[in-house]
Amino acid sequence: MAVPEIVRILYSPALVGIVTSLVLSAGCQATAGYPQVSLSYLAQSPVERVPGAENIKVNVMAKDMRPNKDWVCARSMPQLGMERQAVGRMESTTPPAGLFSRAIKAELSHRGFEMDYKGIPVVANVDTFVCYCAGRMSTIDAEVGVDLFVYRAGRPPIGQEFFYRHVKGEYSDQDPLKLWDKENAKIALEAALADAMKQLFSDRRFINALLNPAVQAPPPVAKQPPPPPMPYTPN
Repeated sequence: MAVPEIVRILYSPALVGIVTSLVLSAGCQATAGYPQVSLSYLAQSPVERVPGAENIKVNVMAKDMRPNKDWVCARSMPQLGMERQAVGRMESTTPPAGLFSRAIKAELSHRGFEMDYKGIPVVANVDTFVCYCAGRMSTIDAEVGVDLFVYRAGRPPIGQEFFYRHVKGEYSDQDPLKLWDKENAKIALEAALADAMKQLFSDRRFINALLNPAVQAPPPVAKQPPPPPMPYTPN
């Protein structure tokens, strides 16, 4: 019995190869990275220089402690009695921990502090960096959070925690028809970061912790010349 022409065409190696290629191509597109949000930080201005800060060295370090590090913004569907379910996502071209680190360094530098890897350890553990939009067009909310520590630099016990504060910056756009796109995600996240920096640098306890001699490395001890040899006296 002759194979019908249509069946022979459907099962031809050439067609199978084309279909396979299309399926693989579609799979690559589906697993491509999320849309990229380009984030930056604009330091506060004007600010007053802190008297004595020019003599103090600070070493700022940041760690990304977020449970989900893959994305920074999501379009979500609110669910009754449950956390929001992300249905669309964006990621940042700049790692959030690196952005936090640059923001803190910029604010400290503007106030006169010197950045130095041997200086007072200031550690920022980023635990939240996210914005949400309830739908394709809806209000946009953003939140960034960080645990900030100041440690002793060079006096025993070295590395002891000297100052701690949790800071949570927030932003909420009340426009119910805000478009969920990279531009609005950028506005929301940068505004929440600016709010966190404003709270941190409005806390005089943080600046006072850096000014406290207890956290600063002691000056190097000058080497003393060896004592002269004792004169030889024969018995």
